[in-house]
Amino acid sequence: MKFDLNQCVKPSQVPFKWVTDTLNGQDGKWDRLVEEYGISDATVKVISGSGFLSYVMRVVFDFKDTEETFNIILKVPTIQILKDGNYLEGNESLATTLYQFHNQEVLFHQHIAPKCDVLYFPKMYGYVNSDLRKGIHGQMLVEDIGDRGYLPDVLNGMDFDQCSEVMQVLAKFHAFSLNNLPEEFKQSLEAGLLNIQEHLKFTSATFEIVPEFNEIRAELEAFHDKYSANLLKVHETFEIPPILTHGDFWANNMFFERKNGVCTKNVLTIFDWQVLQLGTGMTDLARFLMVSADAKVLKENIDDLLEVYYLQFEKSVKDRRVSMPYDFEKISNIKENVLILALEGPANVLSYHGQVILVSIYAFNLALIIVIQPANYIYRYICVTRMLPLSPQMAFAVYAVSVLIAVPFGVTCYFSYMYSAKVRPGFNYGTLWFNVKPLPVLLPADTGSFFTQIYLAYVIVAFGFSYLISMLFAKKTVAALKNNKHLHGAKAIQMQNQLSTTLFVQTVLPVFTSVGPSMIITLSTVFGVNIGAFGIIMYTCLAFIPLLNPMATIFFIRPFRTTVLKMFSLAQNGVEPNYSTFSVSTKY
Repeated sequence: MKFDLNQCVKPSQVPFKWVTDTLNGQDGKWDRLVEEYGISDATVKVISGSGFLSYVMRVVFDFKDTEETFNIILKVPTIQILKDGNYLEGNESLATTLYQFHNQEVLFHQHIAPKCDVLYFPKMYGYVNSDLRKGIHGQMLVEDIGDRGYLPDVLNGMDFDQCSEVMQVLAKFHAFSLNNLPEEFKQSLEAGLLNIQEHLKFTSATFEIVPEFNEIRAELEAFHDKYSANLLKVHETFEIPPILTHGDFWANNMFFERKNGVCTKNVLTIFDWQVLQLGTGMTDLARFLMVSADAKVLKENIDDLLEVYYLQFEKSVKDRRVSMPYDFEKISNIKENVLILALEGPANVLSYHGQVILVSIYAFNLALIIVIQPANYIYRYICVTRMLPLSPQMAFAVYAVSVLIAVPFGVTCYFSYMYSAKVRPGFNYGTLWFNVKPLPVLLPADTGSFFTQIYLAYVIVAFGFSYLISMLFAKKTVAALKNNKHLHGAKAIQMQNQLSTTLFVQTVLPVFTSVGPSMIITLSTVFGVNIGAFGIIMYTCLAFIPLLNPMATIFFIRPFRTTVLKMFSLAQNGVEPNYSTFSVSTKY
């Protein structure tokens, strides 16, 4: 009986005739068997259950008068499992969109697989793209290499040697993709992903599976609408070239090689490229390690495996004469060029906006303490040289300038901590913080933002000039005191010597308590230098400015010291003042 080629490869609607017509002339073994023996029968086995996005079927052709067979893989997009589970309820448009993932895999086999020298990819014999406007669901016919490979142990997880091999192969592939993505491929991929992204919404089933999600449903949907599209441009956020990312990289989507019936620890191929996209490649690492690595490996060897990936990636990039797009710190935790604050004490009960306002007020007052120093030095210089204090109007004018200079600190600080995080949409700044639970409210100032750049630039310029002007007038004041010694009596000279000492101390003091710490924090943030706990020390120094400056004056000038000591010695029944403070923690 002649085999009926018009019947369908069940459970799909693809006729056998399309399969045989596609194979003809593309495989020597197939052509020989058909010509010499002719097809006698064909059996079909669905090898991926009902599928999530596709039916994957192994079609085995038998031939007359021979025991030889020919195997082929037919892949047809389907959403049957989603329909059976009512997962599409509430987002029916997703049903049509999911078929388009099939076209992404076709793109990969057309443009990437044939020229990739990193792995073996099964040959694609033929395809039909999904086009739901024409009612076409699409199909793809690929080489069957099931006898050459085996799936790793998904349930127990992969050991360190297997994970290390996968990391190296993945690094080589990512490096290959840096300069092997045709413009036509990138444009087609981005257009398809944008179309798909428009329809990827939460379905009703999401909230049925996890009922607790209903309590924050509005927030989840708002979060999705705001950030999901940004995932397609994540490489642009971190300013690195696009790397082709598998998108569903885990143990069940790869074969390890089988040689002479023996299973090796060499990766043979990676398949199921339906959800590939352009990115940084980091999602492939994260998904593979979290889902596929053995628990012990996950606990003890994460850093080792990341280093394996990085070193192989670095070598492969160099071999391909491509510039290295990032350093090891970026792969393990992209945390450069960010200043993060967390308020402690009563302030941390405020809303995010309230905390930003409080930090801005703190920044204004801190800046005022620093930029008012030139006014103090100018005032003292005029008093020493003219032997008369400034008029109230002139004194007001001099100190008003200091206030005007300090105001932009508070304003730029507000905009920096309020809006700078928008330069990395969807980025979790909590990953840059200390390993504490629960996380406090974090206030990030990202130097990728224009607001933070203006804020830090103003710190450098204004603080630097303030200190230079202070030193200039301190020097001029000391010189004036020395030149006018003959005009004063012993007590006046003693007072002037004390004033000179005070001026010297207050000139040196900012190097350790204000200008110095500010410059260290600012420059380390700008240049991405992680100064760790030293940053906390610098902020502690800044917090002591209001105490150290007046203490220097009281300690070195005798009349002030005497007056203060007399106040304490005469105090009989005083009320002890009670201060409320907040502290600031930092991490870069």
